[in-house]
Amino acid sequence: MKKTTTAIMIILSLLLIEHPITYAQEENQAFPAWSTVAAGMYHAAYIKNDSSLWVSGYFDDYNLTQGTAGGYDENDVPKIVAPTKLMDNAVSIYSAFHDTFVKKSDGSLWGWGDIPDYLFKSPPKDKHIIPSELVDGIAKVWFDCVLMNDGNLWSSDERYKNENNSEINASLPNHHKLLDDVTDVTGSEPTFALKNDNTLWGFGDNYGGALGDGTEINRIIPVQILDNVKAVSAGSGYAYALKTDGTLWHWGDISICPSRTPYLFMEDVLSVYTTIGSMATFVIKKNGTIWGWHIFTDYNDEKFPSLPEEPFEISSDVVSVASSLGGVLFVKEDGSMWCISDSSNYVSNFNITDEISLDRLTPIQVMSDILLPEPLAIAFPPKNSPSAATSIEPSSTPEGSKTGSLPLFLLAAFVIIGIAVSLMVILRTKK
Repeated sequence: MKKTTTAIMIILSLLLIEHPITYAQEENQAFPAWSTVAAGMYHAAYIKNDSSLWVSGYFDDYNLTQGTAGGYDENDVPKIVAPTKLMDNAVSIYSAFHDTFVKKSDGSLWGWGDIPDYLFKSPPKDKHIIPSELVDGIAKVWFDCVLMNDGNLWSSDERYKNENNSEINASLPNHHKLLDDVTDVTGSEPTFALKNDNTLWGFGDNYGGALGDGTEINRIIPVQILDNVKAVSAGSGYAYALKTDGTLWHWGDISICPSRTPYLFMEDVLSVYTTIGSMATFVIKKNGTIWGWHIFTDYNDEKFPSLPEEPFEISSDVVSVASSLGGVLFVKEDGSMWCISDSSNYVSNFNITDEISLDRLTPIQVMSDILLPEPLAIAFPPKNSPSAATSIEPSSTPEGSKTGSLPLFLLAAFVIIGIAVSLMVILRTKK
């Protein structure tokens, strides 16, 4: 019996060595647009492990923050804000250029910046300065679009007021319904909406074919662009769509992009991040590395070497990214936050640290103890946990496997071995 038990243990050990337990994402589980770090025009917002929300950087007249002294001085020089605690009980955050939005632990949505008064429960005296609670039912605000929790997408843009978009939201003045079953909205002329069935739709200006439908016709009625899409990120005149198989597709205004229809750009991608007002783009690949391209190409500064326009690897173990004209912030799986910033702009490193990267490509750690986005708390177990010794390489597990689950063949092996042991015990008992 001892020999049989030993043999069984050896078989199980070999199975576990050859096929370690992995922590892969669900095939259709997109990394949310909401994160725990955000970058506005030249400012940053980030949530720490204690759920406190902090801000820093340059704040213009549209996005001052309570207790800070943003704006311009008497010499028309932008005022800079040091890291300042803004509120508690923050869960996730995102920025749309001037506007910043925060979800709190009680499920309420708060915002500040250039936000219409009617979106607030009680319009603040100065909406640019004081974060205030938005009306119930709002999932996301993106410029003139409002996505509700029920999946209905509304717009205040008068261009979309027509016989096909005639339904009006009573709680949102002059908003017209564009689509239903929407899970995300992004883009800055044109605009893109991702639906629950993984189809991608676009509408708005189509200058140079930026919409991706193969024409240059402006669309007041949304048109479908792609299917099997789990995430989309778009800047000004260009877009990237991440499909459920991990392939990244790109298109845009033909004057700045190679194609005005979607084409395969990259594979093995986990998430994608673009920059409003710039072509700077970043991805996290399935192995946890962050790649970037078109970084700071909008600025010509003789002090710095030329920067590559093709994708290049920046760092590893990355779980979240936020980029703006002021630079890029990314969070690693250990909760540390790193920055690449163009010091020729108003503020370097979003004023989180005085240290400057001499080549603009070497990341600098600016903070620690950043809260990880919720899905990543599962995908990347803490290093001191028992499961940390197992593989966390997403590509080593077939897409669609359950997070932290054993492979099916291994479960079958356990069952077969269990039956064999039971039979041997029964036979020995009969003897």
